[in-house]
Amino acid sequence: MGSGCGSDAAEALPARATGVDVEDGVVGKVEFEKRPMVGFGVLGGKSSVVRRPARHVRVDVLRADGKLIATTVTDAEGRYGVAGAMPEGYRVLAFAESPADVEPFIPVRVLDRSGSDYAVSSQPQSRVREGDKSVVDLVASVDSSNRVAGAFNIVDAMQTSAKIWVAKTGIRPAPAIVRWQSGGTEQPGTFFQRGTNEISITGGLGSVQDSTDTDEFDDAVISHEYWHFLQSNHAFSSSPGGPHSTEPIVPLLAFEEAFGDWFGVFSHGSSLYEDSIGNEDGKPMCGFCDDLERSMWRTSKGIASEQSIYEILWDLADGHEGQPDSTDPEFVTVDAGALLEAILAFHPQKDVFELGTFLEKLLDTGAVTEAEVRSILTAPIDHDVTFPPLDRDVPSTGRDLFPIPLVPGSVVQGEVDATQRLSGAHANVERGFHSIRYYALRLDAPRRVTITLRIEGTGQTPEDLDLRLLTPDQRVLAVSDSSTPVETITRDLASGTYLVAVFGFFLDNRGNAIANRGRFTLEVD
Repeated sequence: MGSGCGSDAAEALPARATGVDVEDGVVGKVEFEKRPMVGFGVLGGKSSVVRRPARHVRVDVLRADGKLIATTVTDAEGRYGVAGAMPEGYRVLAFAESPADVEPFIPVRVLDRSGSDYAVSSQPQSRVREGDKSVVDLVASVDSSNRVAGAFNIVDAMQTSAKIWVAKTGIRPAPAIVRWQSGGTEQPGTFFQRGTNEISITGGLGSVQDSTDTDEFDDAVISHEYWHFLQSNHAFSSSPGGPHSTEPIVPLLAFEEAFGDWFGVFSHGSSLYEDSIGNEDGKPMCGFCDDLERSMWRTSKGIASEQSIYEILWDLADGHEGQPDSTDPEFVTVDAGALLEAILAFHPQKDVFELGTFLEKLLDTGAVTEAEVRSILTAPIDHDVTFPPLDRDVPSTGRDLFPIPLVPGSVVQGEVDATQRLSGAHANVERGFHSIRYYALRLDAPRRVTITLRIEGTGQTPEDLDLRLLTPDQRVLAVSDSSTPVETITRDLASGTYLVAVFGFFLDNRGNAIANRGRFTLEVD
């Protein structure tokens, strides 16, 4: 591999031996300072900072004029080496980047918001003659002006998750770009953006990073977002994205977020999901902290509960050999690789990504039996989930068949309500469980389809519900969003599975979601 710096980076350079065992030249160790968790959701202050090796990161050795001498990569202990004589004034730089073309092939690169790399540099060094050796160690500090240690911890946390992904699936992960920056007048937040295929990690506001939300040392949060990246690049997603908390939410969103929570904590060998906010003057806060073994925030249960789902996922895999111990008395345990294998078994043209379908895929792999699935759904917590899934619109048989099946020629009645609240909290207008009703339209052969939504009464003014036709990965094929009591979509469709969604809200002329509710009839011809 190679890299270029300075005005004449393309100049041919003599080959250099690299590696930690070189006998002459420059060797050293790269470390970063880490603020560890010192209590549940409590990020340690400066007195608790520890040093960690910067594993598998890029190291450049430069001449005094900035021309590249050689590039290498640290080993699992943060060590590096470049053989040969070194000119007067040479420098060593380590980057918050795990390169894509070097083993263990877990590429992650952290950039600031302007697109610049994060690096820690040595001072200019004295000349090293042939046969001599110089030691140049580097430490990425939490006290530097750009808090560069945070960038190195992001790389390290994602590497930990990437190694688990590779070990369990055998798939080499795509190169991940992360945008993070400490301070500033605003922070974009922490999320994965499918449109740009980049991960954003929040870094705190202005000069008050120690009292505002930062995620660069929240390892479970970092690995949660890395899961979304892995899923988007190596599997597929049915989630509509959007806001979510402890309220019942759209099952597609609930499952994907819960799986990210599970992967985030499992990657780091603990059931604790810890999202810290500051630690200034001994006053830490927890943005969101929970124990996936036994949630403290489970205000609802079932296929729409993120907390219920991540408890199920944790109980499935904990206690297996080499995995975190179980403190609950459940008697089902599978290798984490089986959970990832079930995810990879989803078909983007046929399946939707939610708990019931996932359990069916897990059953298909032979990792569990149907009796074991039922057991994990009821003990040690009864999660109020039927398996196999049953029609949730028929109370006598269950409520977990999702999405509701549709076939050409069918007429179904339903109700949608984006105004519902949970225990006095604000309604989740755009992603609440009752805000969108999803139906699965499965076609065995190509045909023209007409979908008609007839609004029978909302009790709201205006009486406005919207209709969308989507692919299983949430790609919008058609929209009917008039303010009339009838919405219609006609479309020529290939064989496959489609989502028909009835929205209990509409967008005003500024794009704001306005909550509504109503009963309706849905016809498919």
